[in-house]
Amino acid sequence: MISANLVGNRFGLLTVVERAGSNPRGRALWLCLCDCGITITVHTTALKRATTKSCGCWRRERMIQRNTTHGGRYTPEYHTWRGMIERCTQPGINGYENYGGRGIAVCEHWRKFERFLADVGLRPSPDHTLGRIDVNRNYEPGNAHWETQEEQANNRRNSRFLTYRKRTLTITQWARLLQCGADTLSKRFDAGWPIHRILKTPVRVKNRLWTWNGKTQSLTAWARDLDINRGSLAERIANGWSMKRTFETKGLGRIPKSNSRAELVFKMHARRIVARALGSGKLVKQPCYYCGARSVEAHHTDYSRPLEVVWICSLHHHQLHIYGGRVPGGSEE
Repeated sequence: MISANLVGNRFGLLTVVERAGSNPRGRALWLCLCDCGITITVHTTALKRATTKSCGCWRRERMIQRNTTHGGRYTPEYHTWRGMIERCTQPGINGYENYGGRGIAVCEHWRKFERFLADVGLRPSPDHTLGRIDVNRNYEPGNAHWETQEEQANNRRNSRFLTYRKRTLTITQWARLLQCGADTLSKRFDAGWPIHRILKTPVRVKNRLWTWNGKTQSLTAWARDLDINRGSLAERIANGWSMKRTFETKGLGRIPKSNSRAELVFKMHARRIVARALGSGKLVKQPCYYCGARSVEAHHTDYSRPLEVVWICSLHHHQLHIYGGRVPGGSEE
């Protein structure tokens, strides 16, 4: 169906400038210039039925006029404005300690609702809330705007930022970019990992299946069939090894569990001595020997000397036991 040429026609505050293709349903789209100077794209039906008369400025002006006349008592913008005033002026209200209690105030210009609405405009969607660009400054023109909950969460005072390769994002934003859990990155950050390790260390995918030579099964099953420690296989995959190299390279075998009760009691006794020495101040924890992480565990090379320990993080402690007293890429003990 051939659409009539609407170029030059006027619909409300819009003047049709040129054809702008078609939408997925095949309806003709037109580039229109609003009287306020903004251009928008509108389909033919919306223009002819007068469902779109402007770029939105006409609706905003009508809303401001209505709110000026009637107070806007039942609009979401009015409730937002009222909540802003209450948070900054009423000590008994919930959240006052984070706003008025911190010295955050509403500028005199915004004490009138119509002035506030004229500056920030209508709320774009129900998902938007009022936020401040600088959380330590007042509610005032230039420092408050509508933002999504995610944007507001990233702008909190307690947000943690990581800078990697000249790019600075919050932990939540990095997690979304890397498609992993924010909790995982937070735990690595709290453990004192370097930034590159926090962001580049692969995240273990639970219940993932691996295919090799036409056979598909879990990594645990592969470790059992090949008599290779599961941690060794996981380490190889994390380092980018191919499936062939991962499963064909011989390993140290699975770590046998000790059946000696006397040996287990001996180890537990050494660990209790370390715990008492830490409590008395005789021993002091040191950063991880391999990576410098602050969250560390005591590693014994000789349980008959319980106070002679090496302080290492849980990751490298696990690797030491997997690789028989050495860490891949690290120095041997």
